[in-house]
Formats: sequence, structure tokens, C-alpha cells
Amino acid sequence: MKLLLGGSPCTHWSIAQTRNRETQPEGLGWELFRNYLIARERYGPDFYLYENNKSMAPAIRAQITAELGVEPLLINSALVSAQSRQRLYWTNIPGVELPESWAYPVGRSGKRLAAP
Repeated sequence: MKLLLGGSPCTHWSIAQTRNRETQPEGLGWELFRNYLIARERYGPDFYLYENNKSMAPAIRAQITAELGVEPLLINSALVSAQSRQRLYWTNIPGVELPESWAYPVGRSGKRLAAP
């Protein structure tokens, strides 16, 4: 397999979830993410891209970053779709460089890193 694309449902991690929002890397939301990791391990793709919402708790973002081994890029979906949503993308695709107006990397704290 050359490329694995995916994203688990964000319902459990979103700030829109007013009850039972998960803020730690555990629970149903985390199990759904683990399925992505299982697919990555099973099929051994050369490259991967994982997507989820920006509003996830810092502990979850940090654990995803640790599991995938790369820092996420923050991209507003309005640039490529009809929805204005800030989304995080983790990828190991080499040479991914987006203009600053399109995306910027965010550190584990959720703060913007210097432009590439």
C-alpha cells in the first residue's frame, strides 16, 4: 500500500460536544483513532495522512502526535470546501509545504509554530 488516508469521527473530541466530551486519550473516540493505527500497522503504507478537528483536548492532540511521529498542520477547510472549519492534519508525506495563507504547523501546546 502506498498511501493511507483517514480520520476518525470527531464527535467525542469536539468542543461542540457539551456532555461526555473526551479530554484524555481513552474512551470511544480514542478507540476509533486506534483503528487508524491498526490499519497503518497492518498495511504498512509508505505514506499516511490523518485528519481530525482542531478543538480536541491538548492531551489527545499530543498523544496522536506521539503515535504518528509528526506535528500536525492546521488547515481551514474553507480553502477547499464549503465549510469553514479548522482541521488538523498529520502526515509523513515528504515535501508537504503549504503557503502560510493555507496552513501552518502547530506544536503540542496548540500554539502556532514559525512559518516554514
